[in-house]
Amino acid sequence: MRNDSPVARFLWRHRALILGVAAASLHGSAYLIYNNQVSEGTSDPNVVSWFIWAMMAILNLTSFQKMTSWVKSLQFWIGTAGATGTFLFGWNQGVFEVPELWELGIVALGIASAFAQFKKRHAPIGNLLIVIAAAIGMVPTLIGVIDDPAKETFLPWIVWTFAFICTFLNVVLMTPEEEAEQAEKLKGFAWVPKFSTLTLLLLHAIIVPLSLR
Repeated sequence: MRNDSPVARFLWRHRALILGVAAASLHGSAYLIYNNQVSEGTSDPNVVSWFIWAMMAILNLTSFQKMTSWVKSLQFWIGTAGATGTFLFGWNQGVFEVPELWELGIVALGIASAFAQFKKRHAPIGNLLIVIAAAIGMVPTLIGVIDDPAKETFLPWIVWTFAFICTFLNVVLMTPEEEAEQAEKLKGFAWVPKFSTLTLLLLHAIIVPLSLR
C-alpha cells in the first residue's frame, strides 16, 4: 500500500471488518425500510421472489462463508434474518397475491437449485447455483415493476445495492498473499465470490431505475 499514513494503514489493515460491518448495517437498514414500506402499502412484495430469497439466504450464507470468511459474510448473516423476516412479515400482513402458474414454475426451479446445491456440497459450485436461484427469484419482481413501477420504491433497493458494493470491495481488495491463499483454497474457483457478489449487486441495482420511471 503506497500511502503510509497511520490512518491509511489502519483502514487497510481493518478493511475487511470495516467493509463487512458497513455492508451488514446497510443491508439491515434496507430491510427495515422495505418492511416499513410494506406496512404502509408503498411496496408490493412478490410472494414467489421472497419465498425463494428466504429459502436461498441460509444456503448463500454457508457457501459464501466457506469461500471467504465470517467477516466478509456479515451482510449475508443479516440477509438470512432479513429475507426470512420479510417473507413472514408479508405473509402475516396478507400483502402477498396468489402466485400464477408460471410463478409456481419459478418456485420449482428455485427448489431444484437449492437441492442441487445441497447434493453437491461444493461451496463455489453451490454458491453459483444459489445465485442462479436468486436470479430466477428476481424474475417475478422484475416483471411486476416493469409492468407497474409503483410496485417497488427505489430507496431500499439503492441501499441494498450499496451494501453489495461494500461486500464486492471486500472480496476484491486483497493482498497478493491473500489472493494466493484463496486461489489455493478454492482450486480454480477463486473468481466465484467476486462473480456472485457482483451478480447480486446488479440484480438489486436494476430495480432502482425501473421503480423511478
